[in-house]
Amino acid sequence: MLPEPVAVTLLVIEALDALGVPYLIGGSLASAVHGVARATMDTDLVADLRLEHTEQLAQALSDAFYVDAESIRDAIRHRSSFNVIHLETCSRWMFSSASSALLTRRSSSAARPRSSPFARLNRRQR
Repeated sequence: MLPEPVAVTLLVIEALDALGVPYLIGGSLASAVHGVARATMDTDLVADLRLEHTEQLAQALSDAFYVDAESIRDAIRHRSSFNVIHLETCSRWMFSSASSALLTRRSSSAARPRSSPFARLNRRQR
């Protein structure tokens, strides 16, 4: 069984993967996975979200998260951020909107999402 923050993060990752949205994971959860513990367990995601992803992402997350489609649209338009809140744990996932060009530059020196510790954990659960 996966630790709760990782299991919940996998729900978010699965929604992004289903939409084909490139992303990077950050925050204290990513630090912990790489062996650097921090006091908080928040998860930050940088994603190449587009307006056409808004409704599908909101729908995909709505069963387990508080998510506001208008906040997603606003963040995409202004290249800013929005939050989703896991209903059961009240944990926060912050999404920051970024272009795929930025994600490509940043991920060229880091692990790609499919080879990340999260992807490996997800494969073990199947």
